[in-house]
Amino acid sequence: MVAKVSTEKKKTILIIYDSLLYGGIQTQIIDIAKWAYNNGHRMVWAVTKYAKWEESSYNILLENNVEIVMVQRIFDNLKSDTSFYSLKNSNAKRIFLEPDEELLIISYNFYAFFFGEAIKHTYRNNNIDNFFIVPHETNAYLDIRFSEKYKLPIVGGFFTRFYSKIVQDMVKNNCIIYLVDSAVSAAKEHYKKVKFGQIAPKPIGRYIKEYDEQKIREIYRKNDEFTILTIGRYTFPFKGYVFGVIDSYKELKDKGYKVKLNIIGYGSGEARVVEKINQLPTEYKSDIKLLGKKPLDELNLYYEGTKVYVGTGYTLWQACESGIISIVATVYQDGKKTGGFFNIDRTDPLCYDGAMDLTENIEKIMCFSEDEYIKISKIAYERHKATHDIEYCMDTIICERNKNVSANISKIQIYMLKFLFIGKMVYNFVCKKL
Repeated sequence: MVAKVSTEKKKTILIIYDSLLYGGIQTQIIDIAKWAYNNGHRMVWAVTKYAKWEESSYNILLENNVEIVMVQRIFDNLKSDTSFYSLKNSNAKRIFLEPDEELLIISYNFYAFFFGEAIKHTYRNNNIDNFFIVPHETNAYLDIRFSEKYKLPIVGGFFTRFYSKIVQDMVKNNCIIYLVDSAVSAAKEHYKKVKFGQIAPKPIGRYIKEYDEQKIREIYRKNDEFTILTIGRYTFPFKGYVFGVIDSYKELKDKGYKVKLNIIGYGSGEARVVEKINQLPTEYKSDIKLLGKKPLDELNLYYEGTKVYVGTGYTLWQACESGIISIVATVYQDGKKTGGFFNIDRTDPLCYDGAMDLTENIEKIMCFSEDEYIKISKIAYERHKATHDIEYCMDTIICERNKNVSANISKIQIYMLKFLFIGKMVYNFVCKKL
């Protein structure tokens, strides 16, 4: 049992994020809301009029006394997921801080982080700590849209240098929290001139139920047929591994195994998934269930009906907490590459370079005896519990401090960023017209 950190001073936790749809970050926001309510902290969710959410998730926030505050963007009539939040003083004051109120700001994208800096400029007399949370590799690059997407070597180089200075200030002032090792490595690789020093991932944590060995044994004995489960949005190429899962399922069927496949997911790439399944023999297709989108609070029902989970990110944690042996899928590929067993071969829930074969990994699990299955399952669970219990993790996060008590980013840098953002909008508009 890890020691609990004392947090006698209650804080306000402000989360700036425009989506509460199905996904890992959304699950994390819900867990933070529950933790804040259970520990007597005020929590505010700042959103724009374009925010999206699942009704069940929204209701969980309301049940945990989360205050929902509407804020504006620079171009509030432009529907864009990357619009810069308005930095006007009146916008920052929508958070309504009392003179002695302490604030912890959690931002999941850099536009939100800069809005948090504007709040620090507005409430100069309050104790405010602003953190940019980096859940995975793609969030580690502040300048990625210019230096990579637009392929502009001169302009891209300027943006990289400009953002490198900002990243250096953020690192120096302890403003960035990386959740996984791969995000730390990606940032160091991209910003080669930034002095990161020794940075260790700091998970925000989850509510983790107790390991129920008897229940897991009952599930193991009850399922005569071997069911594989995978969950994720159909966003390709990032989660193209779902095609590899289907390929492995076919290979196992070809070998005569009694195996079934459940796929929970939705998104713009659904037609491609259906097309892939339709290429299978008829008798194979009958053992695949496309279950569509499911509420977060119903996912445990599907974990409990399976013997192996294949996925990435937060769903690996959920499966591990249910006692299911899980395999870390390799992202950005549509084949059968994997990082191996979660918390056995690999502790990072995001894998970009896994080279193990998915079919071989699943076959290993199929050959486990009941006791062997429980042994691996329990080891993975205990490792996860030791590092991701939300009470310990959030008590640690709530005690984190920016080294600079004033704003970490200067007003000049903020307005320069606004100017660059407007330039990007103009660039996008011109490109569409050409």
